[in-house]
Amino acid sequence: MAAERSVYHAVVVLSGSVKSDGSVLSPQSSSWEAWLNESDPPDRPERPGSYRPPIPGRINLRTGADNSQFPPLPPPPPAEDRIWTPPLTIGVLADTHMPSRGQELPYLVAHAMRAVDLILHAGDLTTLDALERIRRLGPPVLAVRGNMESLDVRMRLPTQRIVEVGPWRIDIVHGDGGIGRTTAERARRSFHDVACIIFGHSHEPMNEQVEGVLLFNPGSPTDRRKEPSFSYGLLHVTDAGVTGEIVRFQRD
Repeated sequence: MAAERSVYHAVVVLSGSVKSDGSVLSPQSSSWEAWLNESDPPDRPERPGSYRPPIPGRINLRTGADNSQFPPLPPPPPAEDRIWTPPLTIGVLADTHMPSRGQELPYLVAHAMRAVDLILHAGDLTTLDALERIRRLGPPVLAVRGNMESLDVRMRLPTQRIVEVGPWRIDIVHGDGGIGRTTAERARRSFHDVACIIFGHSHEPMNEQVEGVLLFNPGSPTDRRKEPSFSYGLLHVTDAGVTGEIVRFQRD
């Protein structure tokens, strides 16, 4: 049986004087006045404790007061300059190969990425347009370049990147370069003193602890190659450490 969601409406009765016609006079407490909003309505005098500073750049929908003369709040700093602290949920992508393997991410992947705190991409976006499409999902995006990138992507993105979340170092590399017989070996030898290494290139999902380091390959959400399913990844970063999750799915 399908799950049902019930919506409950709460009615809050605030104490106050009652008129002869049954209507309730508003209480005179400062807490009630503060609850009303940024300023008193035009037809009533301002009382002590009733004023809260207006929100910059926003019109008060209750009173119509125009706060646009206040400067807007500054935008958040770029993802590269932010200080990340646990708990944090990170969406992990690699080898999206857009647009050759699809103009957009599959719907369920895009839906999952919108709900995370940060998106990390381990390369082979192929175009800057693909990077911008992922950025438009909402969360900040940090990416490295792969071996199939266009020239503008290779000029824009680094070959490897370190993301620090609290005490944990998470490193990103595509995995096509370096020394080693397998992609995982090459990625492992690219970094030292880390908690997790994210890589791609092989299109083969991996979520394993090797010598105290989490080796994490999300697979590909658009090009599964010999894998039985498409996939993407989630990293859960807490004060206790970094854990990975591979999400597999099928598509037409």
